[in-house]
Amino acid sequence: MKKAGFLNSISFWRTFSLIFVLLTGVFIIQFIIPDFKNSLNYSQQIKTKKEQIKLSEDWKSSLIILENENKRLEKTYSEIIEKYPGNISISENLSTLNKKARNNNIKITSFKPGGRNSLEGYDITEIDITLEGNYLNLGNFIQDIESSFPSIRIRNVNILSKEPGKNDLLINMKIDLIELIIPEV
Repeated sequence: MKKAGFLNSISFWRTFSLIFVLLTGVFIIQFIIPDFKNSLNYSQQIKTKKEQIKLSEDWKSSLIILENENKRLEKTYSEIIEKYPGNISISENLSTLNKKARNNNIKITSFKPGGRNSLEGYDITEIDITLEGNYLNLGNFIQDIESSFPSIRIRNVNILSKEPGKNDLLINMKIDLIELIIPEV
C-alpha cells in the first residue's frame, strides 16, 4: 500500500494550480498591463513626435521656398533698378529719341503728342511720329530704340511713301513713352 502524502494528493495540485493561476493573474495585472498601457502611451507619444517632425520638415521646406522666392524677387527688382536707374521722365525719353534719330541720319518730320494713360507703377504717354530716312538707317533707329531703351516702346510702324528713284522712306509710328514710378525702398 502506498502512503497517501500531501504532495501526491489531488487537492494539493488543485490548490497549487489555483494559486499559480491567481499569482499569474496578479503578475499580469501588476506588471504586464501597466507595461502594455505604457507601451500604448509611448507609441502615441512616438506618433505625436513623428507628426511634429513632419510639420517641422514641412515648415522648413516652406521656409526654403519662401527664401528662394524672396531671392528671385530681389533679383528681379535689382534688374529693374539697373534698367531704370531712376525715374526716366518724358523729356529724357524725347531727348533720347532725338539723339538716336540724329545718330542714325533720320529726320523727324512730324511729332504729335497723344493721350496719357496711368497704370499702377508707371505712366504712358502716346506719341505719333513721322520719320524720313533710308531703309537701313530707319531699321537701325528702330533696333536701337527697341533694344536699348525699355522706357520707349515702338508700335504700329507704317510706311507712308517712297519716292521713285530715292532711297528715302517716309514712315509713321506710334511710340509709347513709359515713365516708371519707382518707390523708395
